[in-house]
Amino acid sequence: MMALDLINVSDAAQVVNEISTQINPSIKNAVASTVLSLAEIQRAFDSDGSLSIFLPQHLLLLPPKAQAVQAPNERTLRYLGELAVLANVAAESLACSSVLAGQGSESDDTGDVALWLGKGDYGPGNEHNVLRVLELTPWLEQGATVTRVELSSYGSTLPSTLSGSVLSPQVQDLVLKINEMSDKYCFRVNSLSTAPLVFFVLLGRFVTSEWGGLMGIGTWSDQ
Repeated sequence: MMALDLINVSDAAQVVNEISTQINPSIKNAVASTVLSLAEIQRAFDSDGSLSIFLPQHLLLLPPKAQAVQAPNERTLRYLGELAVLANVAAESLACSSVLAGQGSESDDTGDVALWLGKGDYGPGNEHNVLRVLELTPWLEQGATVTRVELSSYGSTLPSTLSGSVLSPQVQDLVLKINEMSDKYCFRVNSLSTAPLVFFVLLGRFVTSEWGGLMGIGTWSDQ
C-alpha cells in the first residue's frame, strides 16, 4: 500500500493547518468545517468511534477502515484532489460555499470535500451501502432519511440544489471533471438529531471501477 499523509480528523487545528497553504483561506476553512462536521456525526452515532481518514494534500476523505483494505492509486488521488479544488472554486463563483448544497443553504461555513469509497456496490440504489462504509448505519437506524437529489443543473451534471444557468469558466471546468466519471448520482441525508445540517454525496464510477466523488454539508433550519 502506498504511503499516505493521514491526519486525525478529530483534531480541528490539525485539519485546518495541514491543508495546503496554496488553497484560498475561505475554501480551506470551509473544507475543514465539512471534514469536522462529518467526524462529529460519526462520533455521535458509531459506538466504536470510527472516524474517516483525511488526506489534506488532496482534500480527500477515505472510509474509516480504508487503510486495512485498500487505498486509491496516484491517478485517482490526483483526480479527486483536482475535483475538490474545482468544486470549491466553482462554488465561490456561484456565491455559495458548496456546489452540492447550493445557494439555498443558510450557511456558507462548509465546503465540498473529495470522497473515495473504492470498489463495491455503491451505485444508484445502494445509498445505504455508502453510509455503511462510512460507519453511518447507526444514523439511519435512528431515523436519518435518504433522499435522491436530481442531477439537473448545468447539463445534468450538478445537483438541482444549485441554481443558475450561466456556464462560467469555473463551473465549466468542474462539469468537465465530473463528466470523467460514469454512473453519476447524488443523494442527501438528514435527520432531526443532526438538524439543521444536511449531508450531500455526489458519486460516480472511475475507469478502475472504483467509486468516489464529492461530499458536502448544507444548513436548513426547516429540516
